Amino acid sequence: MAAKNTDIEIKTERDEQALLSDWAEQLRLPLLSYFQRRAPKTVEPDDLVQEVFIRLAPRADLATIDQIEGYIFQTAARVLADRFRKDQRKIDVIASFDDTAQRDFCGRRGIVFSGVC
Repeated sequence: MAAKNTDIEIKTERDEQALLSDWAEQLRLPLLSYFQRRAPKTVEPDDLVQEVFIRLAPRADLATIDQIEGYIFQTAARVLADRFRKDQRKIDVIASFDDTAQRDFCGRRGIVFSGVC
């Protein structure tokens, strides 16, 4: 009996993978277009499309999602928002590092210019 349950799980998993593959094929170009219009030029749209489907892959209930295109594009919007947040954190860290490095440089040399150090 356990073998049958395992067979059902494997079949369901294969069905989910096939669904995901079909959606990726159908929606790849619309997603690329979506990201090309909205993402910064420094981000590769193909990477963002891949991230969308990476996020969908662990879901065990893909077949039950109504309005799958809307769901996928909502996921795409979240991927883009996460990328913007990640990029902003990088900018904040770099700016913080630059300020600290400038103060250290000026402090070691005894330089006290307004607005520079």
